[in-house]
Amino acid sequence: NGTEYNVGDAIDTGNGTLTVKADGTWTFTAGTNLDMTNPQTANFSVKITDSDGDTTTSAHDVTITKGDGPTWVDPGTGDLGNNVAVHDEHLRGGAAESHSMKIGFTAGSDDITSFSLELGTGADAPKVFAGGVEMPLTWSKVGNDLVGYQNGVAVVKLELVGATTIAALTSGEVEVKATLLEPIMHGETPNTDTVTITGLQLTVTDSDGDAATAKLSVTIEDDKPVVDVLGGTSVADGETLSGTWTHDYNADGAGSLKVVFNGTEYSLGTAIDTGKGILTVNADGTWSFKAANNLDNSVAQDVSFGVKITDKDGDSATSSHDLSITGGDGPSWN
Repeated sequence: NGTEYNVGDAIDTGNGTLTVKADGTWTFTAGTNLDMTNPQTANFSVKITDSDGDTTTSAHDVTITKGDGPTWVDPGTGDLGNNVAVHDEHLRGGAAESHSMKIGFTAGSDDITSFSLELGTGADAPKVFAGGVEMPLTWSKVGNDLVGYQNGVAVVKLELVGATTIAALTSGEVEVKATLLEPIMHGETPNTDTVTITGLQLTVTDSDGDAATAKLSVTIEDDKPVVDVLGGTSVADGETLSGTWTHDYNADGAGSLKVVFNGTEYSLGTAIDTGKGILTVNADGTWSFKAANNLDNSVAQDVSFGVKITDKDGDSATSSHDLSITGGDGPSWN
């Protein structure tokens, strides 16, 4: 550029660093974040002057081509890509449940400056699976967030957290937070442990317009209802035994409660003739069993029943209770 430098100087050319060494070699390290919409060159020469002042110059032209773009640091989990798990049991009381994942990228010759959550397209479009069965959610982009809806209700959201520039030729992480807003209902596949969402993406773009896309997925750990029958287990014929039972639908909401005896379901409060006595399970959390008289106690007389709870999306649990009927008092002489 018209200026002379000493051999060995590291010369800033404006688009890289040139060093011509005394050992007869030279190096040029191209700069980063160059505007490749315009030609980028570095032209230099070496000038030699002998002892009586004669000179010769040899010029050399270097053309700088477009460097590598950004790359996603693939965690090697296939279609799941970067995955985060949320748990719908934490939705009780109306609170949302959030967890974050960190997605790694390596910048190429230009800074990564833009970050965008996207929905996949074609074969990579979002899919939701419960128990291996695909189920529908609809999606929209709200600002830079992705929001999934079930029956018009927002149930899950993904958002960027404090994304900042990743400098050229360095690696960095981008944080994405997944928030479960409402339980995802999956009545077609009851008692499924997890719901998996795939086809979500994070695209980063560098200052030269090159982009890289990461696969994202969300796993939702499904909550289950619970029920527990408590109380005595032995009663003499003709006598009454009682106990209690408790239940909790948990996050998915109320469905139904049934009494199960001998494979048949009954409503709470029904007086069930077991053939060995009358069983009643009450809605107030109590139960009673009035053992019949005149039972043949030369053989075991047992009664088993259960209380079955089913939540709003079809998950169910049953607590069983076993009763033994013993011989009652014999006759007495007054």
